Amino acid sequence: MITQDQRPVEGFCQVSIDTGTDTVGVTLLELDPVSLKMSWRESFTLYGSLLNYRTANQVLPQYARYARLLGITQALYGYFQQVHPHQVVFEDNYLRFSPATFRSLVEAVEAVKSAIWAYNPWLPFYTIKANAAKAAVGALAPRGTPNHDKELVRKGVASCGKLAIPPDALAGMSEHAVDSVAIGICALEQLIKELTTQG
Repeated sequence: MITQDQRPVEGFCQVSIDTGTDTVGVTLLELDPVSLKMSWRESFTLYGSLLNYRTANQVLPQYARYARLLGITQALYGYFQQVHPHQVVFEDNYLRFSPATFRSLVEAVEAVKSAIWAYNPWLPFYTIKANAAKAAVGALAPRGTPNHDKELVRKGVASCGKLAIPPDALAGMSEHAVDSVAIGICALEQLIKELTTQG
């Protein structure tokens, strides 16, 4: 006699992160391995300056940024221990308007990597380009058109139909949390494409 395994199929858990040296958006998404349907679990924002305050890190002003980054690393490490992700994705650093901004993004990415390696050195992680994340939710401005609409990504997430998020929850998210949702959608779409083209 053949018996079927009655245990529920475990969902694929992904944490997506909009990196920053003070403000960090975090989203937890789940992918059903059978239906390949995405589900939203939660989104929130970490504020490095508040984490510093809560952990009573008393530092000289010139070291405040590094203390914030340490607080962010510790908070992400704790979150990974709580949700046990199967992979982590985050916004890649890219040259914006100045080398100083680029340096800050590199430091922010390293803070995320430090949290991942502290949690599990073998945990898969990937970077997502900002433009790719915006394109995944239809929020990429046409080439040559300046994008001054800070709410474009939120509108894209709400209307793209790829992920069901309660409107009140989406409206209450910071722009960094919303960006982390777009990053997560982009990464899971890439995974779905890989799974459906294997053959």
